[in-house]
Amino acid sequence: MRQIIISTMLFLVASSSFSQQTTSQPSFTQQDYLEKSKKQKKVGTILLVSGAGLIATSIIIPKGELVYNGICVGAYCDDKYKNDGIKSAFFIAGGIAALSSVPLFIVSRKNRRKATSVSIKMENTIQLYNQNFVHTSFPALRVKANF
Repeated sequence: MRQIIISTMLFLVASSSFSQQTTSQPSFTQQDYLEKSKKQKKVGTILLVSGAGLIATSIIIPKGELVYNGICVGAYCDDKYKNDGIKSAFFIAGGIAALSSVPLFIVSRKNRRKATSVSIKMENTIQLYNQNFVHTSFPALRVKANF
């Protein structure tokens, strides 16, 4: 009985270790890369514009009433105004939004390069068919190497 169980377990382990994968990753086409690049560029632009808007809003908001009259040393004074917290929150949120757009622009450019490096185009050729030359076209894979 032990031998049957052990041999069955070994058979199951061996059969699963030498099997092929059932799921394969889909290959992206030129159109897929271009759409992905457009979406990433659009999101990056939205983040950049909204970040700039938040920073501009933080500059436009008035200081408000003086809450704490601080100590002045030379040109530096640490006075505290009512709207200082709101202004700094808008400024920090705008800076984070603007800086987070940079990686999206970089990845968008890489996807655009991938789209232009691999493409399918129709090639024309002359072939001999029944003792006559015939112009035919066939699909060809174009690979552009960027070094």
